[in-house]
Amino acid sequence: MRLVPPLLLVGLVVLLVVALNISRRVSAGDVRWIAGTADVPPAQADVYRRYLARHRQHRMVGGLLGTALGVLLGLRWNATIPLDLVLFCGVTGVLVGSLSAETYRLSRPRAVDGVAPSLRTASLTPRPPLEHGRVLVTARVLLAVALLVGLVGVIAGQTAPLLVALTGVVVAAVAERTQSVVRSRRRPVVSPDAAAVDHRIRAFASRSLAWLEAGAATLTVSQVLASVPVTSPPLAAAQTFLSITLLVTTFVLVHRASPQRPWSLILRPTPALPSSAGAGGVR
Repeated sequence: MRLVPPLLLVGLVVLLVVALNISRRVSAGDVRWIAGTADVPPAQADVYRRYLARHRQHRMVGGLLGTALGVLLGLRWNATIPLDLVLFCGVTGVLVGSLSAETYRLSRPRAVDGVAPSLRTASLTPRPPLEHGRVLVTARVLLAVALLVGLVGVIAGQTAPLLVALTGVVVAAVAERTQSVVRSRRRPVVSPDAAAVDHRIRAFASRSLAWLEAGAATLTVSQVLASVPVTSPPLAAAQTFLSITLLVTTFVLVHRASPQRPWSLILRPTPALPSSAGAGGVR
């Protein structure tokens, strides 16, 4: 067992290098997808390409480091690698990576459509609202349910469910903080086309973070239910079924939050993307 952590770290480094090289590849289809149109000017395409590359790299690093932490914690305390702990730490790492990508200070912004954005002035023009309300409300309701179950567990003499629920709330707070950064991020005085690019990027980031928070909330409920002691065989079977179902749902939600085109668009022969879909739409 003593050789496992060093071998794991070596494997993580190799996987990280490979993943970073892969994450740098932003195709023209990815640019069309986030732009929501097949006709993307070169200057705007460069902005989209750099944004997607940065997000993929930060999320990949955060997810891999979180997964490695989950594996190490499992080996250290339980001498096993529990899937739920690894997944929870991985989702947390992806959220932290998203926060890093959104708050990362780039070099001086490049000109878009020949207009160089000013760093000392900000546009006061109202920005379109970001559509993520239902997903975000669902995530908050799930977290409230997890906290309620945790409080009931404390009354019954069990503290584990509440600790798991509080951990999920902390992870969701990271997502909420990142959402706040996306909503309140300053926008320099730029051309209308550049403002449209800014809205597409903000719409993608907001929707993606909402899916991530929903995934974290679903995973939290799953772990809270799994930590409740059950003695009745029928209740134990129902508990296992619900936990597995919620775990699968978590995988689906995290996949929807990924900064890349869904397979349905990758396999589609038509190169153009309908204007109503794209980064801000539900995948």
